[in-house]
Amino acid sequence: MNYSGLMVTGWQWIGGAWYYMYDNGVMATNGNVSGWNIISSGQAYA
Repeated sequence: MNYSGLMVTGWQWIGGAWYYMYDNGVMATNGNVSGWNIISSGQAYA
């Protein structure tokens, strides 16, 4: 959710790192999205 309490989706820049939120608002973890590696904390690395 953003600061207004609205659900966010897609790529989000949070605290100096990229995170990916699926269409249902769940954060991606432990996988690959669009060629980016996603670690257990949800941070994405190219």
